[in-house]
Order: sequence, then structure tokens, then C-alpha cells
Amino acid sequence: LWDDFFDLVDFSEAAGADLLHLANIPQTWNNRPSPLLLKERTDSPSPFFAGRLTNDFDGLFRSNFSNKSAKKLIRKQRRLEAAGSFRVFRAETEEDIRRGLEAFFAQRAKREADAGIPSGFTTPKKRQFLERLAGLHPDKGPLTADTQITVWALEAGDAIRATYLTLHQGSRLLLHIAPFSLKPTATAAVGSVAVSVTAPVD
Repeated sequence: LWDDFFDLVDFSEAAGADLLHLANIPQTWNNRPSPLLLKERTDSPSPFFAGRLTNDFDGLFRSNFSNKSAKKLIRKQRRLEAAGSFRVFRAETEEDIRRGLEAFFAQRAKREADAGIPSGFTTPKKRQFLERLAGLHPDKGPLTADTQITVWALEAGDAIRATYLTLHQGSRLLLHIAPFSLKPTATAAVGSVAVSVTAPVD
């Protein structure tokens, strides 16, 4: 724990930083309470989960969902299917990537507005940064395999109801979900359904 802390101090000294602004601090660090977490704080509206992945998605699903929870998830998926035009897809064309990212930006803005926090993608420059990571704007230089994100989307009722972005870095898979709860899908956990339908991710 303290080795990580002193690494942070060494990094700050090397960068010539007099002050560090540490936001989005995890509650635990190496399975211990984080020494950098203040008692007076605003908890994130977007929880973070980490765990070991295997090729056996059914086993992974059963280890994280009880039978009762799995049945609820199936019912929620059926609600989404009842809305019509249900599909979960990987955006591969430029049109689909742009459409998926536009939905992602809208979903993030709504979620952050509801939570009373500023949106992280309010300017065109910030949006273009994520667009480039998704493979758009190739004129700005090539991307390596561990820097290009993949855009996935869940569509129901002729609209994208959830998006999630994945990034492979070595043996690590990073995933960010942005559900957009609108009728007729307001009672459905669209983010969980999207992942369960598409998993395992290639």
C-alpha cells in the first residue's frame, strides 16, 4: 500500500508538481481502506467494479448473479424486446460508431445532469478525443491495439438505450457502461442486459 503511495510522491517530484488534485479516489486500495479518501466526500454516481475474467462466461455470470437476479435480468431483457427492434451490436462502420458515440454523449450528459455534476464531454475537443480513440479522425495518426476503444450499443424501440465502451490492454479488459433510461425501458437494467447479451467480448 505505502509503496504505491510513495510511487505517487516520486512521480509528483519528477513532474515538478507542487499540488495534486486527486479525484475519483477508490474506497479501497489493495483490499485496504484508501488512506487518500476523505471522510467528507461526494460518492460517485457511477460505481466501479473489478474482477477476474475467464473464458467461461456462464460460470462468471453465475458467480455474480443469483438465480433470482438472473431471472430478473431475463424479464428485463424481455421488456426491452417487447419495445421492438431489439438488438445489441458492435459498431464497426463509421456511421454506427458516430451514432453510438452520440448516444453515449447524450446518456452521459443526462446522467451527470441528474447527479448535479458537470459533463466531461461538453466541448467539441473533448468529444473528438473519444471519437479518435474509437477509430474516427484517422488523419490525426494511427492507434495501437491497446489504445483503440470498441463501441457497443443496445437498441430497442428504434433508439439506442444503452452504450458501452471496451478497451483491451494486454490481459485487461476495461468496460464503461452508459445506460439511458427512457420509456418504455425505464424499468429495465439496460446496461446489464447489453453486457449479458454480447458476452463474452471478443
